[in-house]
Amino acid sequence: MDNTEIIACPKCDWEPDARSLWYCTCSYTWNTFSTAGICPSCKKRWQTTQCLSCHKNSPHLDWYRSLPDIIQDELDNITHKPIKTVQHEDKFHNYSNDEIQKCDSSSRLVKSCIRI
Repeated sequence: MDNTEIIACPKCDWEPDARSLWYCTCSYTWNTFSTAGICPSCKKRWQTTQCLSCHKNSPHLDWYRSLPDIIQDELDNITHKPIKTVQHEDKFHNYSNDEIQKCDSSSRLVKSCIRI
């Protein structure tokens, strides 16, 4: 198994090196890929990263070309999971379809199955 980490801009294929630096809103300068998009100074988690070559923003995780397939599948499942809104006692709560289906198949009321 090849453990080579490939990091490249999803838009233009530019590959940053260890000298490539980004700036946080707290004014800290660092290589965002050395910390998976988390500023070491203020701990802000950057969801997107701007390419230093084409200047376009892309989701930070999309830069990692060498993520093992199983990890990518799990990330896709987490980030693309459909959500339903359920009203309970005049409040609205968001649940994934998996949570709703588990409750529906259990012969109990949805409101008693989902922990609110």
